[in-house]
Amino acid sequence: MKTISALYLSVVLTLLNHTALANTTPVQPEYYQVSASLTAHLNVRAEPSASARDIGDLNPGARPIEVLKTDPTGEWGHIVWQETTGWVALRFLERITLPQLQDTIVPIGLICAGTEPFWTMEIESPDNAVLSTEASSTPMSINTVSTSRNRNQHPVALELLSKNHTNVTVLSRQACSDGLTNIQYNWAAEIIIQPEFNLLSGCCVMR
Repeated sequence: MKTISALYLSVVLTLLNHTALANTTPVQPEYYQVSASLTAHLNVRAEPSASARDIGDLNPGARPIEVLKTDPTGEWGHIVWQETTGWVALRFLERITLPQLQDTIVPIGLICAGTEPFWTMEIESPDNAVLSTEASSTPMSINTVSTSRNRNQHPVALELLSKNHTNVTVLSRQACSDGLTNIQYNWAAEIIIQPEFNLLSGCCVMR
């Protein structure tokens, strides 16, 4: 009964927090890799311009790269780069399809995190996830996956089982801010952590 109540509460809170998005069609996630045919590194720029400051490099074949948005020209993609963001030329990227969690748009390898208190959750495989808090890191099995019955493709609820507890996570494809930076992520997460029944929020991204 606790699991059902936790799932219901989490879904309701997620929907109430984002009612403005209730009638929108979710955008399919787009993931890329750096073209393997490149003979040099791909520069990550501070701004969407070939003359902008070089803040890092991606190796040929590097993947997965999640493009958060594009510039007005459609030639540059905004990506998460280390602890900030940067821009890469889209002509050097190739779109890829990532394994997804059962019949959902949630990609395997998605990492969610929140602050104050700090927590992370990584979907490692179709059957397993790891939940980490400031106190511990706990491997969990993904027991049940449920997609919203009255919206298209998301939110997606995950029932996560450990040896002693059942946690519930709700993932939504929508803009999300971590509250510490100006990065706008494309996934939001709500998680209820047992046995304290703590509801925590965060954002998710592919790394």
